[in-house]
Amino acid sequence: MYVDQDEDGVPVIRPNPAGPGDFIELLAYRDVLAVVNVCGDDLGVTSNFELRDLRIVVLEGTDEDRALGETFQRQDHPTGLLPHPYDIPAAPLVADPGYVPAFPHAPVVRHPVAVTLSEAEQTRLEALAKRELYGDDLAASLRDITLTWVTHQPRVEQEDDRPAIPEEQR
Repeated sequence: MYVDQDEDGVPVIRPNPAGPGDFIELLAYRDVLAVVNVCGDDLGVTSNFELRDLRIVVLEGTDEDRALGETFQRQDHPTGLLPHPYDIPAAPLVADPGYVPAFPHAPVVRHPVAVTLSEAEQTRLEALAKRELYGDDLAASLRDITLTWVTHQPRVEQEDDRPAIPEEQR
């Protein structure tokens, strides 16, 4: 998820510029329980309208890593590291033997959809393709262009006999 600011300084979500081979590296100074959560919003710009695999690698830190971490200062903060807001004592992690995972939207299943374009539509897609994000993958560009358009359309209110979706569930 890429959060930026618009011209007025208001936070906005922009297309994710991450590409193949990009990574985030974290260095922990004590044992941590880290939960990696990839935004599963496949109908939003947070993930460029696609769910992709994520690879996690956990490595043991080296003396060089620890030395580098001791000298780290945030480049975007004038006083260096921000103070930690919590005083959390170190404690061993203990597994909960009664835990049962219950993910309401998993597993995600993909269903390919064939799209046939006329020659004019193909030419237009090639002109509009988001190559900075997808290279020559025109299917990914088409998905992005279509879903960007869909998400910017006003919501259509239901006008039939189906029960209305309560406001708090929308």
